[in-house]
Amino acid sequence: MAKWFRASTIAVLRRLTDAELDQSMVLSNCLHALEYYIGTFEAAVDLFETCWNEQKRTQTTGVHFGASLSRFSKWKIIAARDGAITIYHVATLIRGIMQAVHNLPSLATDIDKALLRAANKSFRSDFPNFTKLRHAVAHGPELMETAADANKNMFKGQFKNSDFELDNPGRGLIDVISSRCYGTSIDGLFVTYDVSAETAQKLRKIQQTIDEALGSLATPIRGIAQGSDQPPSESDQVK
Repeated sequence: MAKWFRASTIAVLRRLTDAELDQSMVLSNCLHALEYYIGTFEAAVDLFETCWNEQKRTQTTGVHFGASLSRFSKWKIIAARDGAITIYHVATLIRGIMQAVHNLPSLATDIDKALLRAANKSFRSDFPNFTKLRHAVAHGPELMETAADANKNMFKGQFKNSDFELDNPGRGLIDVISSRCYGTSIDGLFVTYDVSAETAQKLRKIQQTIDEALGSLATPIRGIAQGSDQPPSESDQVK
């Protein structure tokens, strides 16, 4: 069955060589996935905040439901762990976007590659330990499977934030939450990130920079992965 596209998307597709068509689909899919995963990160922050507020409500009213507070704490950990994995997914998609753009020379004059590099640099500055954080979350039990593993991955340094301090604890740390800071240990380090609206805003800013780099191509490229079985309206009916 034929797929229908808007005229702006067709105009982009007609500029591409046959070899570039697959790469344009990769780029389109990566852009859609970036939106999806940043959205799931925002949802994880919402879950974390909901549990945070519910914990405060039960504490300030003097009603202390141990089981309920424990469940809210676990939900916060679920949100934080999902957020850590999602940050890694964002890094993978940025890499995919940059590689796809490299493989689309026909569009090179319309794409600001310096801005793409700036987006990647911002991400790596904001999340310097994203790979270790992902591995620690995804492979937690493996980091303590043997005595050698546990010794390698225990935290042996110092860490301090506004209300939490570690001074060479000499043990493995898993799923530590202090305020909005989530942390876990791996390779002798204590890797962290903030489960917060500010962190979500950083991801959105990086997405905005990528869109700015693509300029007028951003919307039509997204349309490549959105071909419809139904024709668009009026003048956009191009097949």
